[in-house]
Amino acid sequence: AENHLSRIQKLGRLTPSEAKIAEYFRRQHPQVVFETATAISQKTGTSKATVARFISRLGYRSFAEFQNQLQEDIVTRLESPISRYPSIKRQLEDTGRDFLGQNIAHIINNLQKTDSGIDRDRFMDTARTLADTNRHVFIIGQRTSFGMAHTLWILLRYLREKVFLIGGQASTLVEEIEDAASDDVLVVISHRRYSSQTVNTARHFSERGAYIIALVDSDRNPFSRLAEVQMVIPTYGLTIFDSVCATLA
Repeated sequence: AENHLSRIQKLGRLTPSEAKIAEYFRRQHPQVVFETATAISQKTGTSKATVARFISRLGYRSFAEFQNQLQEDIVTRLESPISRYPSIKRQLEDTGRDFLGQNIAHIINNLQKTDSGIDRDRFMDTARTLADTNRHVFIIGQRTSFGMAHTLWILLRYLREKVFLIGGQASTLVEEIEDAASDDVLVVISHRRYSSQTVNTARHFSERGAYIIALVDSDRNPFSRLAEVQMVIPTYGLTIFDSVCATLA
C-alpha cells in the first residue's frame, strides 16, 4: 500500500499550515505512529481540524485509519533478512561452528516458549471451531508462510470438507474471497514482514463478520484488531531467516 510520505509528495501545492504538518511527518517518521491528532496540532502550531483535513486530503477516512496504515507500513518494513546479516554474521563468528546444534537449540527454545504461552482451553476451543463442518475454512499465508498454509490445508482436507487455500496470485485474490460470509473461518499465518495481501484479506473477512484465527510472531501485528484468536509464536532463528518450526507444531 502507498504510504503517507508518498501521498504527501503527490499532493502538489500545500497551504502554510499543511506544509508545517507535512514537514513534521517527514521529520518525525516513523515516530508519528505514536502521536495523537491533538499532539500533532500542538507540535506544528496548527489546529486539530487542520490536521484532520490534511489526513483526509491524503486519502484516509479518519485519523485512526491513518495510524493503522502507518503501523502496518512500519511493521512490514521491520528487519528484512538482508538487514540482519551484519549482526548475525558477527554472532555466528563468535559462537563456534556447531551451527546445526545451535539452530536446533533455538528451535527447542521456540517450542518451549510456545508451549508455555498458549492457553490450553482457548487452543481447544479453536480446534473445535476448525472442526465445525457447518463452517467453511479459508487459509492464507503469503511468502515464507505459504508453505505452512499449504500444509494445514492438506491436513485439514483429510479430516473435513469445505477447506480452501487462498492462493498467492493477486490477480485471483478477489474471486477467491468475494463470497466470504459471517459463518466462515479464516486462518491467517503471517510473519514479519507482513504481507499486504494477507492484511487486506483479513480485513475483508472481518468486515463480513467471519471468525479469524491468526498465527503470528509478534504482539505488534496488523491482525490484532481483526482476529478473535491470536497465537503469538516465537520465530527466533540462528541465521538471518526466521524459524517456523514452532508455528508448524
